[in-house]
Amino acid sequence: MSKYDREEFQSKIEETNIVIPTGFKINGIRTIAEHLSKSKKCLYLAKGPSLEFVDNHLWFGHVATVNEACLRVPGPIDFAFFYDKNTLENSKPAWNRIKTFVMSSLLYGDKINDDYVSIADIDDLPLDRVLTFYKDQHEWDFDKIEDSLKNDEFVNTDTSVMGLHFLIMCGYSDILLLGHDGGVGYAGDIFGSSPNRNLTRFREIIEFVSEKLSNKYGVRIKFFGDMS
Repeated sequence: MSKYDREEFQSKIEETNIVIPTGFKINGIRTIAEHLSKSKKCLYLAKGPSLEFVDNHLWFGHVATVNEACLRVPGPIDFAFFYDKNTLENSKPAWNRIKTFVMSSLLYGDKINDDYVSIADIDDLPLDRVLTFYKDQHEWDFDKIEDSLKNDEFVNTDTSVMGLHFLIMCGYSDILLLGHDGGVGYAGDIFGSSPNRNLTRFREIIEFVSEKLSNKYGVRIKFFGDMS
């Protein structure tokens, strides 16, 4: 994790005073029953190489994306998850296709250690379509993550894990993940702030959380390449 002061950041989140939309129910996240009236399946997309195959899987169900993965989806996006100002602004060409944004009330800014941005200060962000929460990220510690899940706490070690837990809290029971590959590199022309970043640890964390959520809630979570 970065070197920011965790208590200070949590305090800043709580001071943002963003108005919470009505209907919030679970740890500051509200359920979205209207999206689930026809399907409890969700195609959950991140920026890894397997995102290249998204066009072959759009039939699967509703669509949710992490960061700039939304740029590769040709149609409507039910949920888009962000934790950083830069990834949110990079995704602006897709904003008009996103039904619901999900993000912390305070985003990481240009300098992750000491720069935070209120979502209220993001130019042109449609706040009427934003669901926000007031919780800092979890530490990347398997024992602490497991304790949080046992206590029914919202787990958000990173954007991908935050989105996955949110989708299950919304009631999705069958989730297919593309682009959550680990390793180095993104799909095709998808860009990111750190194109050579090794994402192996991210894959390890989301696999761990997926297994725990599957066992806890009896849901089906499959990664691309494991669709049996």
